[in-house]
Amino acid sequence: MTHLPSTSDTYYVLQDRTEDAINAYKFKRSVKGEASRRIRSVYVTKPEAHNVMWQKLESFYEDVGASVQAALEDLHKIKAVPTDDYKGLVELVDEVESAYSQLEELGNLNVLTLRDVDLITELLPCYLKVEWRRRYRDITATEKIHPFIPLMHFLEGEREAVSRIAEKDSISHTTSECKEFQKLPVSGKEGKYELLKQIDACFKCFGNHRRLDCPKKVPCPCGSGQHHQLLCESKRPEENKGTGFAQKETHVSRSDSLSLYPIYQTAVCGSNKTVSVFCDGGSNATYITHWAAERIKAKKLGKITLDVTTMGNVEQTYHTQQYEFTLQTNSGKKVIITALIWNGKNYWPS
Repeated sequence: MTHLPSTSDTYYVLQDRTEDAINAYKFKRSVKGEASRRIRSVYVTKPEAHNVMWQKLESFYEDVGASVQAALEDLHKIKAVPTDDYKGLVELVDEVESAYSQLEELGNLNVLTLRDVDLITELLPCYLKVEWRRRYRDITATEKIHPFIPLMHFLEGEREAVSRIAEKDSISHTTSECKEFQKLPVSGKEGKYELLKQIDACFKCFGNHRRLDCPKKVPCPCGSGQHHQLLCESKRPEENKGTGFAQKETHVSRSDSLSLYPIYQTAVCGSNKTVSVFCDGGSNATYITHWAAERIKAKKLGKITLDVTTMGNVEQTYHTQQYEFTLQTNSGKKVIITALIWNGKNYWPS
């Protein structure tokens, strides 16, 4: 006599198969990138689908050589980022970091050579290409043995600098229309000026060019400075005028009406000299005296022309010299400074 399965037995068998198929489907959907391509051929309806997918992935990722190759392929598939695409820049750094972390986990960072550094550098916006080349010039000979490590540190710093913009970045509005940007104070560490400096944006129109090259002639209705109206310090609430009111970053003293700004003594890299640095959070440029530039043997970059609007709305054109030098902070960090001569024999009105 043949034993036929009961209805309940059939139900449980079908239920188990359905659950297996659902689990296999969820597993397959959750896997991305190279791993997804490795299990693409497995049908989730097969009873052993889940185990087959695991076996395929284990056989691939247990092979260190294959894993290294996959990380390098992911690195070489990254696309270039336009200059004003801050969200795209953050995503690029995330992708580079993902491949870098995988190689670091495998103990194979040594496969990343100067060729890979150049490949990633070419994908960066123009202003970052220039900044990285300056950084690379100043890194030590030991660091240049594995140049991708300092590049990764550089990219992580840039990602942190633009992440606030990237969070709100949208093609539907410009920087001047951005509500988050409008809420920021004008000056100070977290102010508009500092944020624009970090991305090398024009102070007149927020475009991707130097302020000296900006086609906009009268950026602010106040007429007292070459800046965008969102950067105008003169727009203070009427009720606060004459009351000693000051935002925390201006440090205004009620007693003598003097603004107190920090002054630091710091070392000049490549020299045994120290310099005094006067920090003005509201300044939109860096200046150095001609005497100091010669004393620290700063590198000449070339001559430059400045259009200056002084008190009384008087406009003058000045020709000056641009210098570059590197300072070292108390923490040991090297900072490249580009400064203009503001007095002395290289600075005269036309």
